[in-house]
Amino acid sequence: MLAPLSRQDLDQWLIDLVKELLDRTGLDNDDERLVMTIRKERLTLPVTINQRYVIEGAPSGQIGLIMPLEYDLAVNKVKERIIQDNEDYFTSDGIKDALWVVFDRKEGVYLSPEIKELWLEAVPPRAGGGGEIGLPQHHRPILYEAVMDLKRREILLNDAFN
Repeated sequence: MLAPLSRQDLDQWLIDLVKELLDRTGLDNDDERLVMTIRKERLTLPVTINQRYVIEGAPSGQIGLIMPLEYDLAVNKVKERIIQDNEDYFTSDGIKDALWVVFDRKEGVYLSPEIKELWLEAVPPRAGGGGEIGLPQHHRPILYEAVMDLKRREILLNDAFN
């Protein structure tokens, strides 16, 4: 069994990363391109935009991020604590256009400013209402509310950790 995420890690995850992602993209809770859910079978918290994973946190201290193709896994493997050996690509019309990279973050959900900026640049653009519709039946509005509303987050975290 994987160790659970600490309250601090979950709070960092919600505040520092997903909130920044949502602020940058302008996606709201009713946008069908956004899906925030909990994958019970893998114990992960993924966020997808336009049916593309953009971030996924796991209780094991792993965090997966969409990254630009130019990101060099081999050069950054040790420095950024990348824990995958193979390149995992996203494609559009059969053409590679982004990487999926899994980082080891057992001591906390921290990303360097460089990694954070590369990640946000790789997130699918929000082009004037266009884009693929996600899988809204899997979206959990309470997760969005926990990210965007500090009081709601505090209540949920108190319930989860007390």
